[in-house]
Amino acid sequence: MSDVTKFCAVIVAPILLVGLAAEYHSHAAERRAQRAAEAERRRRERVGRRGQDLRAELAKVIAWLDTFAQSTAGKRVIEELQSIRSNLTRLGEQTLGDEGEIANVAMQLKGLRKHLADAVACAEASQLAAQVGQQQAALLQLKRDFAAGRLLSRRFDPDGLREVEAQVSVVESHLRRSDPTKAQDEIACLKESFARHRAQVEREQDRWNSLHEEAASAVAAAQERVASLLVDVVVQRWRASDLEAMGRRIAELESSVSAGRFAQVHQECKSLMANADKLVAAAEDAQRLQDQRDYVTKSLVESLAEVSFWVQQFPAEQASSDATIRATRSDGRAITVSIPLEGSLRWAVEGFPTEGVIGSDGQPARACDEAAKQIEAVKTYLEKRGVGTGELLWKGKDPNRPGTTTKPLLRSDAHSAQQTAVHPTS
Repeated sequence: MSDVTKFCAVIVAPILLVGLAAEYHSHAAERRAQRAAEAERRRRERVGRRGQDLRAELAKVIAWLDTFAQSTAGKRVIEELQSIRSNLTRLGEQTLGDEGEIANVAMQLKGLRKHLADAVACAEASQLAAQVGQQQAALLQLKRDFAAGRLLSRRFDPDGLREVEAQVSVVESHLRRSDPTKAQDEIACLKESFARHRAQVEREQDRWNSLHEEAASAVAAAQERVASLLVDVVVQRWRASDLEAMGRRIAELESSVSAGRFAQVHQECKSLMANADKLVAAAEDAQRLQDQRDYVTKSLVESLAEVSFWVQQFPAEQASSDATIRATRSDGRAITVSIPLEGSLRWAVEGFPTEGVIGSDGQPARACDEAAKQIEAVKTYLEKRGVGTGELLWKGKDPNRPGTTTKPLLRSDAHSAQQTAVHPTS
């Protein structure tokens, strides 16, 4: 029976049960009071922490507001920020003793934060618009400066012009998207490119101006050379048309200088100067020949007079044509002489008898002995005046006929002439 559990009933006296119940209720009330006290302590701690957190949040908002108020954007809405800060300060002065007060302050803080966010957004939008406006103004000024020298840019630095125009388009694209940061960076790059481009244009313009001055000086020198020839009566007499052509060419060269064809201008001026020298030499040669012809003509008139032939027809003043004189004698016989600038004298006789003879070669020939003697006499007087003459020839003359031997061409320092055939006209 030792391993069998035993039972017995317990009976508490009623009076004891009443006492136990009273003691139980007393302890239960104490425990409830303790729990309530603990709950209150915890609530106060929670309210305190929430109040501290709320005040810390208020302090952060105020600190951020003060910082933003000092910024460029904040200054645009400074009055509104000051009003919000005053409200935040008053909100921080309120008591936070219970959940209701905390909730009320939290709700007001939320409203003030939204108000602050709206003010910040407005300020930043205003600042953004101002930045975009400033950059647009800066870009506009750059474009104005750029447009002022656009013609020079096209002429002296077309590659740089295209680069600057491309960067202007990029800046305008950023400004249309209201992206002032990128626009500002691109404007800085644009200013550098524009400065490089302008420096290149100035260098090229200086070089062009130097070349232009050199070409203009070359044209001026050629113009002065031609102008000096215009007052030269010899050149005017013999090369007037060439001078006119040179004058027209110089006018064309002035247009070439303006067009920047400097190499062509220098080459043409060099050619003009050389041609001017040749022109002078040619004119002087022509004048020398005319002077010689005039002397020969004067000598002929005087020599004909020595043999009683008097000039009735004097040569016309024609610079480039042959001079012709006609002299007559009292018996009606006449001698006409044509004097070219270069070449042989040409004699024509009138009233002198001619006859046909048989030459030494057995062939028919013509003889005009009397006319030949008169002309030979004239030639003799010419030689006394320094005008050398050659043999008198005519068509059909017998080279072996007596009295017609060849005489050497006489020359002097002043003048010389050759003789050609005598042409009887009757």
